[in-house]
Amino acid sequence: MAYGVPNPLPLATRLRAIAREEGTRAALGRVANYGRIRLAQTTVGKAVGFGAAARSVYALGPTWQHLAKNGVFFGGERAAARRHLAVIAEASLPQCTRYRVDQMSGLARACGMGFSAADHRDEAESLTALQMASHVMLYRLEPGARTWMYLYEARRLGLPVLYDLDDPLFSVPAITGSQVSLPEILTRHFADAAPGILAVMGACDAISVSTPALIEAVSAFLPRPVYLRRNYADSDMLADIGAAAPVAGGPGLTLALASGSDGRLGDLAVARPAIERFLAADPARRLILIGHGLDHHAGLDPSLLRQILPVPFQDYPAYLAQLAEADAVLVPLANDPFNLCKSAVRVFDAASAGRPVIASPVGDLPAAVRHGRTGWLAQGEADWDAALQALAAREDRGRELGRAAKAELHREWSDPAAARVTDAGLREWLAS
Repeated sequence: MAYGVPNPLPLATRLRAIAREEGTRAALGRVANYGRIRLAQTTVGKAVGFGAAARSVYALGPTWQHLAKNGVFFGGERAAARRHLAVIAEASLPQCTRYRVDQMSGLARACGMGFSAADHRDEAESLTALQMASHVMLYRLEPGARTWMYLYEARRLGLPVLYDLDDPLFSVPAITGSQVSLPEILTRHFADAAPGILAVMGACDAISVSTPALIEAVSAFLPRPVYLRRNYADSDMLADIGAAAPVAGGPGLTLALASGSDGRLGDLAVARPAIERFLAADPARRLILIGHGLDHHAGLDPSLLRQILPVPFQDYPAYLAQLAEADAVLVPLANDPFNLCKSAVRVFDAASAGRPVIASPVGDLPAAVRHGRTGWLAQGEADWDAALQALAAREDRGRELGRAAKAELHREWSDPAAARVTDAGLREWLAS
């Protein structure tokens, strides 16, 4: 499954281009399993008998054997003028895919590269992408026969491999130290999976991560170059979403809280008393709960139930419109090892909708919030009370800070190649 970013040239055309630029040997070295990708007109495909059941857990097993026997196993030298980044991704989480895969296309193009992306479960698409690549990025892949096949094929082709992730999924201390209220069986599952994820990371040449804290976490485990690639404001974020519709239920101030994962009650606990006091002070005030991971009233006092509006996640423009219905967006985070690695995407989402945040100063959020100017940072319960009172002190206060937040989003966070977004070392890696 490609992400709406097609390969610049069809496979056969690109293989011919490789043959012209690098020679026939290099072109043969980039042949994938043509039975699986439905290009059965090559002599390699006929010789190996593609279409028959593979005798290996790896789809490329017969191809590798044929190439090895014919002395053309390894790919040729990469042409410096034909730089193309292929991303093979765990694409089951739409928000993660958006920020770590789709946004990588912006950086690749800013670096003068072609770009293609595939879901790792689609072997045909992933193997095709590898044949066309000069560089490879694996996003969030776990160990398994398919992952090892992609890595082995990348090594056969002589491609540098980058591993990208945005959570400390490799770190047992971070996973077990999280205050997210997951069932114990899930915590054990993530902790058990961590060594395997670290093994895949260790098989790559370099690592890219979304926050400075993640750099420190990776560096404690791996002697690999680790580069910062923050999430940024892409074209969808910078688009004008139009005027927000009024919130049903009255003219009172409205807050929004979005959750994209299960068990967020541990995070909400840091702000729950202040939120309850704020809502109880005026029955016209509302709280919009967006997404999942919280129950229908987020564990708040049941007497406030009529002031709480649960709504599901929709597509991204609809999500931004939901945020725009509020006067401020809440981003409470427990101060734990997992959240210390969190990026500022919720801040960017709110700013894109023209709304300020009231946020915990945890993870990378302080880098994206100017306290009192584009939003508020709230360390403890008293800070949450103070920020909510500052929001309520003047009718247009939230809209004023929201305009400033959106202006700063355009000015400071819209260039994927900017120094504050992407390390120079990663840009150099992509240019190598």
